[in-house]
Amino acid sequence: MTMVTKYPVTCPCGHVGFIKMKENDQPFSGQWESYSLVDLNGGSTRVEGGFLGWEKVFEGTKPTCPKCATNLTPDHLK
Repeated sequence: MTMVTKYPVTCPCGHVGFIKMKENDQPFSGQWESYSLVDLNGGSTRVEGGFLGWEKVFEGTKPTCPKCATNLTPDHLK
């Protein structure tokens, strides 16, 4: 089964988007995490067999605000 969690990211301009994390929560199977952006510009990232910290998530997805183009960092997580 896959568990989905959304984490809000707030830009200084007031725009709110989300980092969506999907992770495998099936017992006795391989660990993986997948991150994508909702209402933010950027990409996605995935890791197999481990866990990513927020620095690596932001490094992999490179989120920016679609309203003002600000580069977002883990400091913008709310």
